[in-house]
Amino acid sequence: MVTLAAQMTASHPSAIAAICLMGPDAHRIVTSIFKPANPSAILQPSAIVLGNIIENDTVIDEVVVACENDNLFFIDCHGNSLIIENICRLAARAGATLTDPSHVISELSKSHNADSVTIEARLAQLKTQTVAGYKLINNQPQLGLGPLLKTLQDSTDLDSIRSTVLNVLNDSAKANYIIHGCRIVLAGPPNSGKSTLLNALCGRPASIVSEIAGTTRDYVTDTCSFGPLCAELVDTAGIDITLTGENIDRQAQDFSKRMIDQADLVIFVTDAAKPHTHPAVLAGKTVIHIFNKIDLLKNAPPAGLAISAKTGQGLGLLTDAILSTLKIKNFDLQTPVCFTNRQKRLFDDLRACHSLPHAKQIITELLCGTV
Repeated sequence: MVTLAAQMTASHPSAIAAICLMGPDAHRIVTSIFKPANPSAILQPSAIVLGNIIENDTVIDEVVVACENDNLFFIDCHGNSLIIENICRLAARAGATLTDPSHVISELSKSHNADSVTIEARLAQLKTQTVAGYKLINNQPQLGLGPLLKTLQDSTDLDSIRSTVLNVLNDSAKANYIIHGCRIVLAGPPNSGKSTLLNALCGRPASIVSEIAGTTRDYVTDTCSFGPLCAELVDTAGIDITLTGENIDRQAQDFSKRMIDQADLVIFVTDAAKPHTHPAVLAGKTVIHIFNKIDLLKNAPPAGLAISAKTGQGLGLLTDAILSTLKIKNFDLQTPVCFTNRQKRLFDDLRACHSLPHAKQIITELLCGTV
């Protein structure tokens, strides 16, 4: 049997990537390219060891190596494509055969007497952003996707299969926020309190706060949690449609628009005393409109979600609105969902297929890897 090496995570740039080495020479290959940070550390079953990938005494990347057994290792490295390519190249030079993740999953399923959902869950749990995401994936082999696929294997109704698949895809889009997090952009007119809101939500000063309109000229990011959700919050320059020309303020406006384009959710912040309507840049986006600075109002706030980022009033309501808008409030962590790109691709194929035999073939591939 040859020793296989494959990148198990998505090919696009990310913070972390996972490379699997599996086969009779896996231990030799890993030890030939990996130097533990602790010289006494031993790559033995169940060990997780921090160290460096080395080429001719040059450090390629700091990594974590997990040893499942003498024939199975996972290298967690940084997600830069050049780093991944270098590590795979070193493994190949040491004797590994480079392949795609579906081949590895298929071989893992055979050698470990486990289905692909179980193997993929083991890998995906390492990449989750929250405890809820970890639990959601942990439930999939026995309580979620695994038993659902086995039920679909026995179905003879193609329409029922496709209906079930559509529900899974819809739930998977919601679950993706729990597993991988999301980007929430704070937008609004200048001096509406976006920076104060970012600091309040994160529980620490991340953005400069000033009464001077336009203090935030670039975007500022920080990360915080809302229940089961881990979110990247982005504080952008105030949207001012009156600005023209090529000055720094106009460039900041362009940055804000780009961030809004990339957002999963936009929180549009306006001063409760000076309500604004949504600008055209928000068309087609998922938006929560809030009225800020109600602590300064002499009269009742406008109808809608009203808060004070300065005092914290209404922040609980905003958190609830975020979870409800993303449709993950009270999300059942035993819901069957796709949690890998391979599963999503095959479920898309399953939704579009027009014959029961083809559907059964796809379901088998979902459970058992490449057929």
